[in-house]
Amino acid sequence: MVDSVLLIEGVGILAGVLGLIAWMPQTFQIWVNKKNDGVSLATLSLIVVALILWTVYGFLKSSISLIMANGIALLIISFVALGVVKIKLANGDKLIVLPNLLITIFDKEQ
Repeated sequence: MVDSVLLIEGVGILAGVLGLIAWMPQTFQIWVNKKNDGVSLATLSLIVVALILWTVYGFLKSSISLIMANGIALLIISFVALGVVKIKLANGDKLIVLPNLLITIFDKEQ
């Protein structure tokens, strides 16, 4: 029983680490190269909300892999979103985050 729990948590931690590594190029592109081409703040906002919920779920399930992977991903993606906001404000661009996106969608339908 203990071995299967460790195996399951190990798989979860490995998945979390790979997911975090996947965000490194985006983070580098935004913070080092100062480029945010193709990055949607609305999407990042939705991802942040989902990660908050996954982290809470991890606490409710007492799963260290869910807590660690989603908590750290939340920090990294928030860091990415902050970089995008910083670049957009410096360029004078309009910020479109999740609430603005929903308003835009519903206004077009009327």
